[in-house]
Amino acid sequence: MSEAAELKQRHKNGKTQPMTNDIMDDDNKLPKDPEFSMKDLRAVIPKELFQRSYTKSFGWLLHDIILVVIMYYIGWNYLNKDYIPFVTLRAASWLLWWYVQGAFLTGIWVIAHECGHHGFTPSKLVNNIVGFICHTMLLVPYFSWQYTHWQHHSKTNNLELDTVHQPRMHKAASSSADVEPRNRGAIDRLWRIFKLSVLGWPLYLLIDATGPPKHDELSWVNHFNPYANYFPQWMVNLVLLSDVGLIAWIWCLYRIYKIIGLVNIIFYYFIPYLIVNHWLVTITFLQHTDWDIDRYRPCEWTWLRGAFGTIDRDYGVFLNYAHHHIQDSHVVHHLFSSMPHYNAIKATKYLKESEIFGKYYMESNETWYGALWTIVGQGRWTKKDENTIIIKK
Repeated sequence: MSEAAELKQRHKNGKTQPMTNDIMDDDNKLPKDPEFSMKDLRAVIPKELFQRSYTKSFGWLLHDIILVVIMYYIGWNYLNKDYIPFVTLRAASWLLWWYVQGAFLTGIWVIAHECGHHGFTPSKLVNNIVGFICHTMLLVPYFSWQYTHWQHHSKTNNLELDTVHQPRMHKAASSSADVEPRNRGAIDRLWRIFKLSVLGWPLYLLIDATGPPKHDELSWVNHFNPYANYFPQWMVNLVLLSDVGLIAWIWCLYRIYKIIGLVNIIFYYFIPYLIVNHWLVTITFLQHTDWDIDRYRPCEWTWLRGAFGTIDRDYGVFLNYAHHHIQDSHVVHHLFSSMPHYNAIKATKYLKESEIFGKYYMESNETWYGALWTIVGQGRWTKKDENTIIIKK
């Protein structure tokens, strides 16, 4: 009998359901020493879903590029006073255009992110070339962020070593303290959401905002300094290459500005760029923040606890499609980071329906904007014990 079959025999109590409630039962949280391994997890996913296809991957990249070009064609030729003479209607059309174009450009960002995980093709060289070009054109330092993102995946929910959206244990409220429920006002929530979605990404790149606690006492830890303590010595040339790529692309943008003018650069590039930043920060924040998801000190943390300590969210048909399902297949992405996006959403179904692993899978039925509003307005990091914190209302 195989290891997976033995596990199945030990779990004859019927098919479990993925956790969808606001508050998790501790029985559905992964123990520190579970009775299964990564080998068992891989066994429930069909082998073909781990395969990376040049045809499919480049097909999706071409798909995204075509959509972006079509949107630029529509904006340049039709969103003007000759075709839309009414100012109000023209303004509404631009808002819709920015929303759609920002979503499609986020799709390209996701594919570049997939290249960083080497989930695009079997070739690391091809992955790095494609990822470098696509991320550079979205002002992302490809190799620098690839490295810090690897650190995030290897230390997810580790209170000392995770690299994104890190709470501070010493600032968490005591579970035994009599603390009044938090209920921030609308203006306060909107300001915090603005800081998160508009300023969060550049501040993370520039000053490592919300990075690991050990960086608090280091001098200017950022993604552009090849000698920052963030990076090992072997990363120096790759960080420099990322910087050179960004400088070259900024020079290209300057040349384009000289041709089409400042207003057009803002309308056609900068505003969609801000929307891409909004989506990548919002999606990442909500993938790793939800009620009663534990974050651990190193003594209680394990890689599997971190990987299962993420949550899938449904952003609606259009955004799920445009973003290549990065938000509703994120648990699988953390478990199998080199799996291509077009297979991750299929693998999620097998994980959810697994009699062994389904109970540890988390998804939320709450809207993304409702979750963001509530977490920002009512969430408070609280000590569950000396080694664990959770966010609670």
